[in-house]
Amino acid sequence: MIKLLEIFNTLTAPIGFFLTIYTFRVAFITRGKLEEAQEVSLFHQENDYYLGQMEAIKALIDNIDDRQSAIPEKIFVQLYKLMSKFESNFPYLTKHNKLIAEPLNKYKEIKNEREVKYADFVDIFNDLESMFSNRKDLK
Repeated sequence: MIKLLEIFNTLTAPIGFFLTIYTFRVAFITRGKLEEAQEVSLFHQENDYYLGQMEAIKALIDNIDDRQSAIPEKIFVQLYKLMSKFESNFPYLTKHNKLIAEPLNKYKEIKNEREVKYADFVDIFNDLESMFSNRKDLK
């Protein structure tokens, strides 16, 4: 009888080990999905605030006549504050959601430049603005 129990234990121990690993993996993935769902819900609630701020910045950008000139520092600082607040409020989305992370990475590439030209700034700004508008694809 003891021999039979040893054989049974030898056969089932690896199954239990892999089942434990699988359980931890599923729990980790579920935790990530839960964080994402919470942030998406909060994002939908705060979307109008960010969109309003982006519209205000866009109105200032549209007043620039010379397309080769540098973006005024106050506009860039305002956008920097807004994106910093966004990143701190939605850390999971800014790192793991491709639709949000790509425009933010483009912005991070130019945020430390001393002078940013209008032509370079507008494309990145439009990508950032599109994060907040038409969010039906973010679920």
